[in-house]
This record gives sequence, C-alpha cells and structure tokens, in this order.
Amino acid sequence: MALVSSFIIYKEPANGHRWIDADIVVMNPKIPLDIFIPPAPEFSYVNMLATNDRHGLNNGCFLIRINPWAVKLLSAVIAFHTFKPKVKLQYSEQSALEEMIEDVRNLSFY
Repeated sequence: MALVSSFIIYKEPANGHRWIDADIVVMNPKIPLDIFIPPAPEFSYVNMLATNDRHGLNNGCFLIRINPWAVKLLSAVIAFHTFKPKVKLQYSEQSALEEMIEDVRNLSFY
C-alpha cells in the first residue's frame, strides 16, 4: 500500500496510463503527454516509454499501455523479491522494474 500511495496515477483515454511520482514538477501543463505516445499501428509494439538518468531507469514518470504485457510486467515487479530474493536491488521497485525490463529484452520474461 505504501508503494501505491506514493504515486499519482492519471488515466489515459487511449487504454494507457501516466505514472507520475508525487514529487514530479510539471513545467508546462499545457503540453499534453499524449504527444509522446508513438502512433499506431506503426508503433503498436511499443508498450512503455520511460527514461534513464545517472542511476539507470527512472520510474518517477512513465507512460504504459494497459494490456496483458503491462499486467505481466507490473505483477513481476511486485513479486520480484518473492521470486528473486538473492538479487540485491539498489532502488527497490525502481531497480526491480529495470531488472524485469532487462528480462523482457533478453526474452526470458515470456
């Protein structure tokens, strides 16, 4: 519950979500984040847009398409410590998300 309560979730009209930390500052709220969503059908394989910083993946703000892939990814992040207890995570759920995205890239996720 602590994890969810520290985030604000904004529902997207086109079956996606914006995930935004409570400490994010929106510099220009007049620019809709929807402009960053790749157009379909050419980029329908893109399920998530996230950023990296000097520490690796930054999950303070990302866009994710709501579909079975996203449910599987986020479920794996939540269950990370249960299934990979020996893996040390520097930034808790942020590092778990980064690890799971790397698993997706290596095709061991499916």
